[in-house]
Amino acid sequence: MIPPLYTVILITVFGLALGGFTSNAFIIAVIVTEWAKSSSLNSSELLLLSLGVSNICFIATAIAAVFWSIFRNFLMSQVIGIIKGIAVLSRFWFTAWLCIFYCVKIVNGTHFLFLWCKQRISQLLPWILAASAAISIISPFFAFRLVPVHLQGNTSTVNITGMAQVETEGKILPSYEIFFLVIGSSCPLLVVFLCSIVIVASLYKHACQMRGKESSFRSPQTEAHFKAAGTVLFLLFLYLSFYITQVLTLVIPTEIVSSVYFVVLTGYSLAQASILVLVNSKLKQALTRMLPGRKS
Repeated sequence: MIPPLYTVILITVFGLALGGFTSNAFIIAVIVTEWAKSSSLNSSELLLLSLGVSNICFIATAIAAVFWSIFRNFLMSQVIGIIKGIAVLSRFWFTAWLCIFYCVKIVNGTHFLFLWCKQRISQLLPWILAASAAISIISPFFAFRLVPVHLQGNTSTVNITGMAQVETEGKILPSYEIFFLVIGSSCPLLVVFLCSIVIVASLYKHACQMRGKESSFRSPQTEAHFKAAGTVLFLLFLYLSFYITQVLTLVIPTEIVSSVYFVVLTGYSLAQASILVLVNSKLKQALTRMLPGRKS
């Protein structure tokens, strides 16, 4: 029988997964519809589409991990673990590239390298995303040993730790744990953190220059600056919450900590999709048209 605490965790996970799936499917549907109408896809839409797809892939594999933790099928657990690793790695690097895109487009700089990036970011972005996806696809294949672990305990009980860590059904190489923490989590986090500093510092500088000029302070450029700063700071906060729980699973590898980590990791998709819908005008307008009592 599943303990009451784990029942609450399961319900929370499924609720977050449903919300994350719905919100990310909405993002994908709106962008694909606009893509079909205009026959073109700009850089920000490409980033949002990439994030939506990676979030959907993670949610699907996360729910599959819950079900297969009941049946304890080693081969399926390996496959699910690899796909989930691909989705998580790509999602965090796509988030980092989104913050870089905001930073390059919003911040004004005079350095020749910054100006070069500002002019070519739209052309480079598809290749950068493709390279990030390729690295994310290749790396999880080296994560798991090919020898299954002898499982212990009552197989009729759902192992909550197995939802967050594939170690219950297949050992993860210690070197991959380090690789995932450094390359898959720490590096994108550092990128998001640096972009946050640069954007907030640029916003503060702009605010000082516009002090006393109320009309200029309310200009579209300033509003875009505020929106970008708020988005990046929210993504940074979201990322930090994930990173802290991830580190805790390595330092304190208990079932409770692993369960909390899985809840945070699942809720990440819903929280990220929500902020992206709120700050994107096309997505926000599409959502407004869908709300009851709103005229299209």
